[in-house]
Amino acid sequence: MNFTFNAAALANPGSWFGWAARQVAGSAAAPWVGGADHALADRQMLRLPHPLGQLIVCTEGTLWVTVDGTPEDHVLEPGDSFYATSDAPVIVAALSGARLTVHPAAR
Repeated sequence: MNFTFNAAALANPGSWFGWAARQVAGSAAAPWVGGADHALADRQMLRLPHPLGQLIVCTEGTLWVTVDGTPEDHVLEPGDSFYATSDAPVIVAALSGARLTVHPAAR
């Protein structure tokens, strides 16, 4: 499922997106260590600093995926995936407790 980024929602301090934007701006996103399975608690975030060619697969829960500098965000449900086509940082946030697998870029 995809949806268009809503700048007004970011400005609303009571919205989930407003909360997420403040967390990312405050460097609350955890740095990514390597291709692996990850478990995220409700509203926890994972930052992928150089994701070109990586595949993010949601295996449990619901994930919000946003690419720095792009207006489109993505919501992933179990079985959905997101392929990073640029090296712009990606933020993955759990809308509810979630699990995901990040597959490294093919070499």
